Amino acid sequence: MKTLFESPPESTHLHGGETSTLDNSSPEILHFQRILVPVKFPDVSPNTLELATLFARSFHSEVTLLHVLEPKVSSGDAGSASPHENLKSKLDHLRDAYLPPDISVNSLVEYNFLFDGILGAARRLPADLIVMTTYGREELFSPASECVTAYVVDNAPCPVLIVRASA
Repeated sequence: MKTLFESPPESTHLHGGETSTLDNSSPEILHFQRILVPVKFPDVSPNTLELATLFARSFHSEVTLLHVLEPKVSSGDAGSASPHENLKSKLDHLRDAYLPPDISVNSLVEYNFLFDGILGAARRLPADLIVMTTYGREELFSPASECVTAYVVDNAPCPVLIVRASA
């Protein structure tokens, strides 16, 4: 049985007997080697992580969990751990709780505005796929929307898979 993620046959017979050969350099075949998964605490969606795992297993991909820490004035205790260390620890816990050990997973904390952090990380990796959650609280493709998801879809350097937080 052929699944959605299996590679197509090396040659395909077209209408009229013509044969087309597809190789790994063909644009028709997608290779998702690096999957970027932006996460927002505490609203982490198991659905998104499950789908990222499915793609990672199907394509033997590496997953990068990303949290973007937006700039703002902080009144945190100077003696406490840095936000970076706390967020990195949360990402590692998320990896251990939701992603199987056979998947290669990296954790990344970006200090940036949300849009720029996600898109910048996607370009630097470079990501072949972004798997991100939508919470259904905003009009996803409304021209007047300032929705993060819509902005990422419009400006991403790679395909974006949008996953609803709850089914």
